[in-house]
Amino acid sequence: MKKTIITIVAAGMLVLSVGCQKEQTIVADPSGVEFEINVKRSDLGQPTKAVKTGWENGDKVYVFFDGNRSSADYMMTMTYNGSAWTYSPGSEVVANLQPSGTLSAIYCTVATDISFSTNAYFTLPQNGAGGFFMANNVAYTYSENKLKASLTLSVNDDYTTAQISISGISGDGWYLQEAGSSLLLSYDGVYYTGFGWNPNGNSGWGGKHYLTSYGGDLQTFVMVSYYARNARSWKFNLSNGTATYQKSFSSKSLQQGTAAKFAGPDDLDAPTNGWARLFPGSFTAPGTISDEDF
Repeated sequence: MKKTIITIVAAGMLVLSVGCQKEQTIVADPSGVEFEINVKRSDLGQPTKAVKTGWENGDKVYVFFDGNRSSADYMMTMTYNGSAWTYSPGSEVVANLQPSGTLSAIYCTVATDISFSTNAYFTLPQNGAGGFFMANNVAYTYSENKLKASLTLSVNDDYTTAQISISGISGDGWYLQEAGSSLLLSYDGVYYTGFGWNPNGNSGWGGKHYLTSYGGDLQTFVMVSYYARNARSWKFNLSNGTATYQKSFSSKSLQQGTAAKFAGPDDLDAPTNGWARLFPGSFTAPGTISDEDF
């Protein structure tokens, strides 16, 4: 995965690809305020192993202005309708815009539960089941009923986030879990404090990282321990809650801000591509790796 872009003038068009950007303007807000927010999304993945994705009908980007985040009244929602982006500012957004200020934004690969207290909370359905792309303290200008800004949505490097995609399997309830160490952690959401985005809740190191369908594969986002970022051996359990499979990978690196992709079991009853189906009493299954593995 590489670079992505969104534009709104009451929204805009977003295209996901490597080094390709397009823009499209649509009608202004009924209030008379025109938003021109150019948004890029920095996708995870090394250039030679980019995981290609596209924006889907119903994808949403949420925007806050000048640190206001105490209720939905201060949040603007951008929604992709399959061909363009539309937006809906909360009742207090326009009234509180400044001649110059800052905005923050967030996009999640799955639908999240949004709640408010002092801060705005975005909560995943399960640990690891979605990835957050964020921006904070991005400058905007507002004059003559027009707001202009340019921002980049990305994973927060402080979280050392990486993405793992698994092809060839489908269905609900799948999760990935380390079998040989405890170097990966997932979190169930993030919250916005006005100073930045922070992770909220976690699976514990070596916990379950639930997978969700995105871009044709099952996918999870993980936080990578400092000690895991150099080439090392990995052993993963892959389970749907009924059957569990195990496979080892040798001399593989999982860095922050990157993506790894590998194939799941090629046969759920008797896999032949290095995955071993575990049965009660089974504790090890070395497996093998192929050129397609990360």
